[in-house]
Amino acid sequence: MQGWIRQASGQYAASTTRFHPPGAAGPLGAAVAAAHIMKLDAGRLANAIGIAASRAGSLLANAGTMTKSTHCGHAAALGLESALLAERGFTANVEVFEAAQGYVPALYDDGFKVEEMLGFGRAPFRIVDPGYAIKMFPSQFGTHFGITAGLELHSKIPSVTAIRRAVLTAPVMNYVDRPRPKTGLAGKFSLQYTAASALLDGKVGIGTFTDARLAKSDMQDLLGKFEVRLDPAIPGRFEDMHVVLRVELDDGRVLETRCDGPRGKWGTPPISETEHLVKVRDCLATRCQPPVAERIIALAGKIDELDGSGVRELMRLAGFMT
Repeated sequence: MQGWIRQASGQYAASTTRFHPPGAAGPLGAAVAAAHIMKLDAGRLANAIGIAASRAGSLLANAGTMTKSTHCGHAAALGLESALLAERGFTANVEVFEAAQGYVPALYDDGFKVEEMLGFGRAPFRIVDPGYAIKMFPSQFGTHFGITAGLELHSKIPSVTAIRRAVLTAPVMNYVDRPRPKTGLAGKFSLQYTAASALLDGKVGIGTFTDARLAKSDMQDLLGKFEVRLDPAIPGRFEDMHVVLRVELDDGRVLETRCDGPRGKWGTPPISETEHLVKVRDCLATRCQPPVAERIIALAGKIDELDGSGVRELMRLAGFMT
C-alpha cells in the first residue's frame, strides 16, 4: 500500500518530497495490514483507510532529531487504531483519495495520479518487485552510498592524518547536506559525517552517532577537510543515484571510488541473515542484555509462526528493555 502511494505521488527524490514518507503513507499501509489480519470486509477496510488518512503526516524538518525516529512507530499505531475503529463501525470518507479536500491535496500536489492507486493488489506486490531494502547502517538511506564508498577506501589510507581533502559528489539532497552536525544524532542525516566516519573507523554502527564520537579531534579535523558537491545531473531516486568519493592524501596520491548502491539495495547482492544480525545485535545492545537480545531475535525470526502468547512475550521483551 505504501509503495503504491509513493508511486502515485511522483515524489521520489528528497528535493520533491513534502512530508516524511513513513508518516505520510505509513498510517494507511498499517491500516491495510491490520485490516487484513483482522479479516475486515471491503466496506470496513475502506473506512479504515479513510480514518488513517486523517491521521497521516510528518515533517521533514524533524530529520536529525529524536522525533523523526518516532514517525514509523506512530504510523503503525495509528493504522492499527484506524482498523480497530473501523471494525467497531466507525466511519470515514471512503473516497478519501478522490475527495477535493482529501488525502491527496493535503499531503501531495497536482502530480499525484489517483489512477496509479488502481495498481494496488496486482501481482507482483511492490514488496516483491522492486522488493525491499535492508539498511546495514543506522542512518538515512542516502548516506549509505557515501558510507559504502568510505569503507572501500578506508583500508587504502595509511593514516587518518594523511587525508588532505575529501570530496563527495552526490545528488541534490539538501536535508542531508550537513557539514557540521551539532549532535551525534544529527550525524545520521549528514553526508559529510557518515562518510567521514567510514573513512576514519572502517565501520558505522550505533556508537558512530554519539556526541562523544562527534566531539573527537580526528572527526572534527576531517569534517573541516570534507566537501560535498550536490550535482543536479545525478538522479535523486535511490534506485538510480550514485555518489563519487575522492580522497586526496598528503603524499600526492588520489583515491577515488564510485558507489551505485550499497549492498541490500534493490538490484544489489542481498544481505545475509548473519550480516543483518550484526546490526540487529548492535542496536539491541544499547537497551538489553545479550540473553534478552537473543530471545527477541529468536521470537522475531519466526513471528509468522507465533501464537498469541509468543507475540505477547515478544512485545513484552521489546517494550521493557533495560
